[in-house]
Amino acid sequence: MSKLGLHLGKVTVRIGDSSHVVRPPKHPELVPVGYLPARLPRSVLEHLRWMLQKDALGQDIFLLGPPGPRRRVFALQYLELTKQEVEYVALSRDTTDTDLKQRREITSSSAHYIDQSAVKAAIEGRVLLLDGIEKAERNVLPVLNNLLENREMQLEDGRFLVHPVRYDKLLLEHSKDELSSWNLVRVADNFRVIALGLPVPPYRGNPLDPPLRSRFQVRNIEPMSFQEQFTLLKEQHDKIAVDKLSRILSVAHTLMTEESKTLGFPDFPVESLSDMAYILAKVPQVSMNKLISWLYPYQAFLNNKGCRSVEHVLKNLHVDSDSHLEFESVQHESNNQKYLAVLRDGNETIKFEVDGGKRTHLSTMKPFVSTSYHKSLLAEMLQCHLVRDLCIIGPKGSGKSALAGYFAKLLGYQMELMMVYQDMSARDLLQQRVTLENGDTSWRPSPLVMAALKGKLVVLDGLHRAHPSTLSTLHSLTQNREVQLYDGTRLLHHDRFDQLKKENGFSNENLADRNIFRIHPSFRILALAEPPKVGGSFEQWLNSESLTMFLFHQMRALTMAEEKEVIEILVGATSLHMHDILKFVENLRASEDPMVQSLALSLSTRQLLRIARRFRYFPQQSCREAIDKACMTRFLPPLAKNALERSLRDAGIEKSSEQLQKNATECYVKDGIVYIGNTSTPVHQAGSGKVKVPDILFFENDQHISILEAMLQDFTLGEHLLLVGNQGVGKNKIVDRFLQLLNRPREYLQLHRDTSVQTLTLQPSVKDGRIVYQDSPLVRAVQQGHILVVDEADKAPTHVTCILKALVESGEMLLSDGRRIVHPGDTENLNDSAVIQMHPEFRMIVLANRPGFPFLGNDFFGALGDIFSCHAIDNPTVQSEMTMLRQYGPNVPQNILEKLVAAFGELRQLADQNLLNYPYSTREIVNIVKHIESYPEDGVAQVIRNVFDFDSYATETKKLLFSVLHKHGIPVGARILDVNLGRKMQLPQPVYSYKWIPSFLKNPYVQKRPLNINNLAKCTRKNFMVEKHDPRGTVFTEQLMSWKLPLEDMSIITDVVVTNGVDGEKANKIHIMSACPSYLFSLSPSEEMASVLDLHSILPTTWGFDRLRFQLLPLSEQWRDWLVVHEGLTNTMLLVCPSSGKVSQIKTGAGLMEATVNFASSWSRGTQKQQTRIAFGGNGSTVVTYQSSGTKIDIMELDSKFTWTVELPFKVHSVHAINKNAFLLSSQEKNRYLLEYQVVDQWTLQKLVESSLSGYPGQIDGIIGGNQLFKPLSDNPESQHVLATSQDFAGVALGLLDQKDLIQIHTYPREIGEVNNTGDSRVWSLSSGEQLIRIRQPELVPLSVKEEGGEGLFLEVVDLAKKTVSFIPVFQVEGSAQRRKIFPYDILASAGSEDFVTVDQRGNVKMWELAPSKLEKSLYHWKKLVGTEEGRDLQITVEQESGKSVSAPKHGRIDPSGAPHVGGNTWAGGTGGRDTAGLGGKGGPYRLDAGHDVYQVPDWEKNNVPIEVKKAAREMAEKAFKERLNEIKMSNFDAQLYQQISGPIQRQVQSMRVILDSVQAKGKERQWIRHQTSGELDDSKLVESLTGERSIYKRRGEQEPELGSPLELPKRLRLVVDVSGSMYRFNGYDRRLDRQLESVLMMMEAFEGYQHKFQYDIVGHSGEDSNIPFVPVGKYPANDKERLDILKMLHAHSQFCMSGDNTLQATQDAINAIAKTAADEHFVVVLSDANLERYGIPPRAFANVMTSDPQVNVYAVFIGSLGDQAHRLSRQLPPGRAFLCMNTSELPQILQQIFMCSMLTN
Repeated sequence: MSKLGLHLGKVTVRIGDSSHVVRPPKHPELVPVGYLPARLPRSVLEHLRWMLQKDALGQDIFLLGPPGPRRRVFALQYLELTKQEVEYVALSRDTTDTDLKQRREITSSSAHYIDQSAVKAAIEGRVLLLDGIEKAERNVLPVLNNLLENREMQLEDGRFLVHPVRYDKLLLEHSKDELSSWNLVRVADNFRVIALGLPVPPYRGNPLDPPLRSRFQVRNIEPMSFQEQFTLLKEQHDKIAVDKLSRILSVAHTLMTEESKTLGFPDFPVESLSDMAYILAKVPQVSMNKLISWLYPYQAFLNNKGCRSVEHVLKNLHVDSDSHLEFESVQHESNNQKYLAVLRDGNETIKFEVDGGKRTHLSTMKPFVSTSYHKSLLAEMLQCHLVRDLCIIGPKGSGKSALAGYFAKLLGYQMELMMVYQDMSARDLLQQRVTLENGDTSWRPSPLVMAALKGKLVVLDGLHRAHPSTLSTLHSLTQNREVQLYDGTRLLHHDRFDQLKKENGFSNENLADRNIFRIHPSFRILALAEPPKVGGSFEQWLNSESLTMFLFHQMRALTMAEEKEVIEILVGATSLHMHDILKFVENLRASEDPMVQSLALSLSTRQLLRIARRFRYFPQQSCREAIDKACMTRFLPPLAKNALERSLRDAGIEKSSEQLQKNATECYVKDGIVYIGNTSTPVHQAGSGKVKVPDILFFENDQHISILEAMLQDFTLGEHLLLVGNQGVGKNKIVDRFLQLLNRPREYLQLHRDTSVQTLTLQPSVKDGRIVYQDSPLVRAVQQGHILVVDEADKAPTHVTCILKALVESGEMLLSDGRRIVHPGDTENLNDSAVIQMHPEFRMIVLANRPGFPFLGNDFFGALGDIFSCHAIDNPTVQSEMTMLRQYGPNVPQNILEKLVAAFGELRQLADQNLLNYPYSTREIVNIVKHIESYPEDGVAQVIRNVFDFDSYATETKKLLFSVLHKHGIPVGARILDVNLGRKMQLPQPVYSYKWIPSFLKNPYVQKRPLNINNLAKCTRKNFMVEKHDPRGTVFTEQLMSWKLPLEDMSIITDVVVTNGVDGEKANKIHIMSACPSYLFSLSPSEEMASVLDLHSILPTTWGFDRLRFQLLPLSEQWRDWLVVHEGLTNTMLLVCPSSGKVSQIKTGAGLMEATVNFASSWSRGTQKQQTRIAFGGNGSTVVTYQSSGTKIDIMELDSKFTWTVELPFKVHSVHAINKNAFLLSSQEKNRYLLEYQVVDQWTLQKLVESSLSGYPGQIDGIIGGNQLFKPLSDNPESQHVLATSQDFAGVALGLLDQKDLIQIHTYPREIGEVNNTGDSRVWSLSSGEQLIRIRQPELVPLSVKEEGGEGLFLEVVDLAKKTVSFIPVFQVEGSAQRRKIFPYDILASAGSEDFVTVDQRGNVKMWELAPSKLEKSLYHWKKLVGTEEGRDLQITVEQESGKSVSAPKHGRIDPSGAPHVGGNTWAGGTGGRDTAGLGGKGGPYRLDAGHDVYQVPDWEKNNVPIEVKKAAREMAEKAFKERLNEIKMSNFDAQLYQQISGPIQRQVQSMRVILDSVQAKGKERQWIRHQTSGELDDSKLVESLTGERSIYKRRGEQEPELGSPLELPKRLRLVVDVSGSMYRFNGYDRRLDRQLESVLMMMEAFEGYQHKFQYDIVGHSGEDSNIPFVPVGKYPANDKERLDILKMLHAHSQFCMSGDNTLQATQDAINAIAKTAADEHFVVVLSDANLERYGIPPRAFANVMTSDPQVNVYAVFIGSLGDQAHRLSRQLPPGRAFLCMNTSELPQILQQIFMCSMLTN
């Protein structure tokens, strides 16, 4: 047994065989006291003995061990034992060489060097205790190397420290004065260094520099053994039950084993078990489980697997959790600072005494509602308050700050609030360097130090943000209640201070003179922190070191019942809306989906209280509005938004109609009251601040006024506001207008990435040799009660802006100059010049850009959103934006504004989908309109380049932008000569061709019957978005606009009609009928939404859809909203109202209707029967039906509801209405008849005997009346009718209804003979009736026109007024060499009042502008859009001809020097030359970029290259291409195949690469590196700059990761593809396998070059295997050939594999595989065809697999579906985890949503 010997007189300390002679200390106050216990365990004695040995040998000591106070306590015990003085230095990343050697201080205007700890210890013979060696930067500690090795050091003041032996030798030869004159100073013999450090690795920090390490002797200080600690604790607390003590120690030491460390568990703070023993002795009823959780809050920092492991240990060791103590009261019965805490355990009362404050500063405390949960938490805090500092861990908004304030109030504490931020230094925590009024430098204690002296409660808010190195400076304070400050001041634990006084006879004044002060026994630190992030490569703040500093309490979010209780007490009774929201929030928090849980964080208790207050004062707000505001729904990533929408639907919270359609509001000021909408408030009296009230030009619109009203409502409730939106949406304008209306002065503060906490509050400067601080706008606004507008808040780091939390929430803030902002109600310290009382009218309005892509700013909303009332500022709606733009450009044409608004609206949608990097805002469109308003002659196509020329060099982006602009008719890039109208020709002169001589026949038999109209069921009507394209964006043609209908594969377009717009409508309606299935589409040129009526269940369903033909007939008058839908095969006739979906059936009960069954049955037997046809009756309410080759016609009057059935003496071929009472009939024998209604129910029939003069009319396709074209022949326009015949361009019948004996027919003959037109033979006319429009095949088109227009169909437009005919290409056949047959009805058409519409079988709807007057006007406006340069000064440009001719293409010589070459034809890689491979030249074989500037040969000179040279160059390029293919063993066929797959996805690849760039761009941002000798002056080191120190600069650089910190790991992605047989089998149905191949190729191409950030592999599954490797990790395809081979393997496996499905097993295998790899994040993306039902796999089983490991983000992308299979399956999977991707172009957005959503959940 080692022995400790103490002898009187000469004092010698002996431990075993080691001894040390104790010297009387010169400064006993520097000798540690109170660390030596009455009995030391053997292990401690062994360590002390070793230290005695090293001391005797004159060797410096390094105590190494795990985190905790044990190493420090050993060192202090040894120094107390040997009575040695100590100089203590707590090292951190902020420690510099001046903190160790000498620091300059200014006194009496002169700079003096002050010795620091290392120098003082060396000279005075003290022990230098360096704590936290691993925290110091590597370039700091080497300054001590020479001092440690040789006991020598050169000081900054010129002195030189000399080894004592060397000094004594010199003293033999020289006098002491002489040595002093040489600035030599002797190092004391007993100078020693004790260093304390952690082993690096495994702990975080800098490893020892080898030269420094070699100068120490090391001792590993391990934790006490179980038995030793058990014995010690039992001796200290003999009343504790042995079994309880044993079990607690067993848990602690179990969690300290190597097995626990391999699982990633932080060290258990075993040295804090003495505190737990003390609590257990005081409160025996406390649960052992609680004791463990206070020390080791494992649920906060371990994942589910780790928590289960800990709970397994607790269960095996029988650690109970039954006790439930609840706070009852705190009693203060005396004048001291002791309080009696009263707890209750059931019926038992527990009382114990705790420290507290002086019961002052309590008037400003906010009310606090203590629920039963809070009472339990307060009971726990009071128990821990007995022994240690506390830390509350809880999500933001859960009430941590409120609980801390209530805790302080209970114990009478004056609370000091300190916001912790990331770049906070150790000096900010303890002492700051300042200058006095006379310029002398000094040190100002921090609020924490002052609180320690005065016994206050310090609240460190945001402990999770602090750097671990900064927190390490508090280790000695929290663990030993002792700290040494930078000016040498020491604060001691009150017991040790009292012992020091007693042992040495000191008074308080004596110790104060020696800068030693007593820490008040009531002083406590209460830290507030958010839970650490579990998993990933980030460093957890809650680690082995921080666990030794505090006792921890986890605070959860309140339950629905608890929150309701809080709200009802603080706000009032909860409304029904509030109850629904509480229930909704409870469901969000109960979800197991991390994404849904992350949404719940936005609806914290703090936010719910704000919502409840709004409901109380503004009950008109809806639940949905409140939730959207709190969650900032508009700017959520798509996945998170979808999950929220789904949760809202499940909760029955939908957008109300009032929310969807808000009435326009107005704002104004009247009689000193400002009115915004339905909200009002008095106008502020600004007084002298009037000059700071914004005065702006603001054009109001409904959307902005609604936002202003919502802001005013929150403002009147005392809220601070946060406005979030894209750039340029008007955030600043809205705020300025808001303050202008309220007459509120504004202080403006713009943040940026270099904003620091100091610059946010004060701006330091040097004046007359001292540091002075200028108040920032923030401080001025607080003092004067102005509105502080903080702009660009997302640009500043969130660890800087987080200090605003205290200002907003509690009205307190500590400034850099030591002053403090206090709450308006704090009246205690008003006379203190260091206190600034906040003005009661102070408010803050913060502006920030939306979080995430593409801004990549800091997520201000995510960090601080719940302390503000948030408002999403979006681009105005179409109507609001039009209103605003009209005010900016009152003279800008309406159509230009509409085009701009529509184009920018689509660009914003593309930006939201991340197809564009830049979100185009209202600011850009306003600037365009302003330009056009001022310079109307500038074309829009030119002006718009002011915005889009930024993207001129981004090829893919430019293509996308141009496509959008062209789609909306903005002709960017077009020239004024780009006009391509149809070929116009002169009509031949009219010829009197033949005549008709009327001959009356016997009146036909007519039968009149009632017409029955039966109402049927209402049809399903669905709205859908239809994209409108304006073809005039590139070239001006007759085509006005086009649409694409969403047709099914087998659909056939059967008819189209245009109904004319009525009064109040802007445009006509287009109605299109399809068969298979029977759908009626309706769309309007002026609307974005179209509708479709499903008539499939009403109209007949028959086989042989190629014969099924529906006809549409528009009606007028009272039937204006209705259409006739007629099916000719079954003669079914319906009346359909497209707008309402109402359907009625027309039945006559006779005539042709009787033949319905016969037609259907005869057709089913194969008998060829003609279909029944309908014709327009001439007045809009008459319908004629007839059967070709039949002898009857039915004339139905819808108004009077009767039918005439007319029996005719011939077989009918066609019927054409002349008017409502007259019809022109053609027989099968090509005879003409005139059927007229004469008297009641009497019809007459005349045969028109034809007499040819110079031609034959042929087939009559139509007749149009009321045209006065031949005035000399007839003055009555009613007697003139235009005939459309197959033989002529047109014909005119004169005297048709004049009851004359002669009807003249004048025609415009064709040169081409009659050709059977197999297309639509109908003819149309616009409202003027002077144009005949019909569809013509190429055979009826002149050869010259056909050569220009190509092989296809044409519109033939005959203008009888201008005597012209135009041919307009309308439908082109793909492949002129292999022209396919044009089937009947490939093109269907209809005419409205002014426009003409065609539709083809692909669903392409086109509207044509054919009226000459309108066309001329449109061309004029189009040219205005393009812009013209006529009459302007032109810039002279000279393009110099090279003067050199080309010879033959060649590669060229390679210049080894790499020099640039311009012109010539020698060198490869040159520019502006000829013949050789290069850039910008002519005649070369192919492009070759050598990296030099490009000199461009003019295009016209390139075009002049001879054909044979071009051909040779092309052949040479093809040869080089084939050689490249041969290098990668790729055939021409393979190259074409690869291009076929790759070509369509290049835009998606580019989009995906943009997304990948954005994910990693944030990590490349450089950081400030401090303590530099050059760079920018660091404002925090202005005092040091005055004293002449060198390391006072900072510079930007890439911050190297701290050694010991987790490595930056890549994201890990596994793509699981479906290569089962069903993919191949159903590929022809929906191209699912093709889409999968495109998706795989897109991923391989997009991820190329990003493998350092994203590691991926691709595996497949089929019925044969669940894990088929295609692309292993790290073996990525290097070229097109390798990528194509992978695609071929995918295709082949799907073709030849056995049937079956392994989706579940493949997903599980993928999860298990990548979970084992170290990565920043883990993703599994499963591509599937949703064909699980076929194999009996329930969706729930798939959902369970997807959520089996919370560390792996699993998503399913369904790329194929039979019917709605994929849709149904996705709805049964976890929200946000399943996607439908029926178009490969959607995949980049899906992957981007996955990445963004993962960032949200983290």
